[in-house]
Amino acid sequence: MTDDLSHILEAYRALFHGHPDAVHLIDTQGFFVEVNARACQNKGMPPEDVLGRHYSEFVAPEDLERASAAFEGALRGHPQRVEYSWEDDAGERSYYAVLAIPLLVDGHGQGVYVITQDITERKRAEQSLRDTEMMLRAANRTARLGGWMVDLSTNRIKWSDETCAIHDLPSGTEVSVEEGVNFYAPECIDRIRALFDACATQGVPFDEELEIITAKGRRLWVRSMGEAVRDASGCITQVRGAFQDISEAKRTQAEIKQLEGRLTVAMEAMTDAFLTIDRDYRYTYANREAERLLQKSRSEIMGRTVWEVFPDLVGTVTETRFREAMDEQRPVHYELYYEPLEIWIEIGVYPWPDGLAVLFRDISERKRTEEEIQFLAFYDPLTGLPNRRLLMDRLQQALAASVRHGVRGAVLFLDLDHFKTLNDTLGHTEGDALLRRVAECLKDCVRATDTVARFGGDEYVIVLGDLDPDPEEAMAHAELMAKKILTALTQPGNLPGRERQGTCSIGITLFGKPDDTVDEIMKQADLAMYQAKASGRNTLRRFDPVMQATVNRRVRTEAEVRRALEHMEFEPYYQPQVDLTGRLAGAEALVRWQHPHRGIVPPMEFIPLAEETGLIFGLGHFMLERVCRQVAAWTSVAGHPQWCVAVNVSARQFHHPDFVQEVFSLIDETGAGAHQLQLELTESSLLVDMDDTISKMKALKSRGVSFSLDDFGTGYSSLYYLKHLPLDQIKIDQRFVRGVLDDANDAAIVRAIIALARSLGLNVIAEGVEDRRVQSFLANEGCPMFQGYLYSRPVPRDEFERFFLNGELLNGSGSGG
Repeated sequence: MTDDLSHILEAYRALFHGHPDAVHLIDTQGFFVEVNARACQNKGMPPEDVLGRHYSEFVAPEDLERASAAFEGALRGHPQRVEYSWEDDAGERSYYAVLAIPLLVDGHGQGVYVITQDITERKRAEQSLRDTEMMLRAANRTARLGGWMVDLSTNRIKWSDETCAIHDLPSGTEVSVEEGVNFYAPECIDRIRALFDACATQGVPFDEELEIITAKGRRLWVRSMGEAVRDASGCITQVRGAFQDISEAKRTQAEIKQLEGRLTVAMEAMTDAFLTIDRDYRYTYANREAERLLQKSRSEIMGRTVWEVFPDLVGTVTETRFREAMDEQRPVHYELYYEPLEIWIEIGVYPWPDGLAVLFRDISERKRTEEEIQFLAFYDPLTGLPNRRLLMDRLQQALAASVRHGVRGAVLFLDLDHFKTLNDTLGHTEGDALLRRVAECLKDCVRATDTVARFGGDEYVIVLGDLDPDPEEAMAHAELMAKKILTALTQPGNLPGRERQGTCSIGITLFGKPDDTVDEIMKQADLAMYQAKASGRNTLRRFDPVMQATVNRRVRTEAEVRRALEHMEFEPYYQPQVDLTGRLAGAEALVRWQHPHRGIVPPMEFIPLAEETGLIFGLGHFMLERVCRQVAAWTSVAGHPQWCVAVNVSARQFHHPDFVQEVFSLIDETGAGAHQLQLELTESSLLVDMDDTISKMKALKSRGVSFSLDDFGTGYSSLYYLKHLPLDQIKIDQRFVRGVLDDANDAAIVRAIIALARSLGLNVIAEGVEDRRVQSFLANEGCPMFQGYLYSRPVPRDEFERFFLNGELLNGSGSGG
């Protein structure tokens, strides 16, 4: 299950964090829940400085109202587009185009995915275009224009004040034609002379741009225009014209040409496609990216209208939006799936004096990513089934519908039997294939209106809606469906490539009562499933309120055990172990729970629960610590024999990574003699990890701690681990001991265990000795130590000390018991 969830999480993060644009996940309150690396890069902050902050902190005040409206619109289920700017701490302003995608669960907004594109470069390009236009207009407004006239009878030139000013001469200055010509730059004199002579003699007008050198030595570009004036007889008597200082215009034209070159380079280098169209919708420019996306060369489209090049766009949203931008002189943005090219395009249309500027880009990959993100949010990527999140929403809807219409529904909770073993044996590839096959099998079994979901790992949940109002009829239908599934899964071939049968355990519960809740329904189905597991698997069980009572009792017991640990309600009881002479040879410490209301609680009511819940770690530590302190206390009393006290250690406790250090620390803290501490292990403890077991036992034995194998003969009883494990003692299980006088098999087993222990050099002790005849049999067979009610029940410390620490013989009268 962990592997699958990890697989889902990795796939989700790869899509989210691998997006080329900035991607944010914002909750319904507007706070960032997750951001990718590009988003952090745009903000110049690490993720921890962004997460948890409100999106409004990264929007310029003048754009906040527009951004907030887009966010609210997305929450209502409508994708939104908006542009905004933000100024960072350094005063640098950036511009962004945002696509806000609602995260919907069956029509209800659960948050917003925000994909943000940095459009600062585009905004700057637009500003440059506006600047160019302003420069051109400024040049026209500031043009300097003067007049002149030549009287051919006197060959003198009369200049207007502006013309004089252009020549850096005082107003009213008159010069001869030759003097006027000499103001032109040397390389222009021949040209202006020829133009003037042709006009004066032949009446040929002229309009020429030439350079002059003013009286102050300044070189200026001028536009010189002239025409002939004739008298009544048709003779040319004058030449007159206009004279304009176009130096500034010339400089402006040079700058504009340079700027146009730069803009062209920038446009060609843009990763977005860019084109311009005039007011008749004819293409006037297209960059290389536009050629690539449109799959048309510039030569194919220049001078032609959009509708001529792409006739299939007539009457579409593109025509509507283009005309909207042109007629209303406002920018428009939209997305389009262009089927002939099989691509999604994001388009921005911006009006300008000569027509429209169009920026567009291929967003097909982004669209696929958005779809995959949406899919991963609600569906299991391995099987394609609804995931737990969507399941819970569907179940909530089914519950509401059942209550509203007065009908019943059912939940079937399925868990594949032995899937982990199959997965580990055959590999994850075939395990995944099995999970997919099961998903298909389940979908084939149910109605189209039913929900089949993968709950996680090898667990599936089926929601059956619109069943009979009568609970028995509804349950009968649900059980029929469950049996159909059990039969379908047991057909050979469910495990790809192998003729194996698959089985599952199914728990069933009904819903439809007004006080039902989704959580309670799922708990009931889960409980019923575990009952099916406990009943041997490959079966079904319906939820029974007794199950809930059992669980509730278990929950209460767990809480009471926790409280008991906190309030020190546990204490060790001691049961003596005696030798052949009847003298005390050791003791076993057994935990007892002194409940404030129930009195002594039997260990079987809380030890298994402590094992399952992990409370055994605290309980086991408590017992070790109390026993170590007691051993140290007894050792300090003069004349007391130096025998071992045995403590039971659970498999989970023994295999905890810090167990060895825990024992060492307790020995050091309490001053107990390690040689007087014996740890009793069950066979299950030894079989979990042989190398780890041997390593821990050797480490503890190096300090003097001894080991006893508890309940020998009831488990695996492998001679292999008896040979390799550093044991000191074998304890014969009481189930064999009690039958030695009546059951020949029990007697044979006990003889074999004693002989085996002797041959391996191990001590042996028999537990559960309650009859003197049994003790005599064991002694005759060579068993040197005994433990049981024949000598004493487990008793509290003070009672143990009063009866057994005086060195007297224990005669088998059950002292203290």
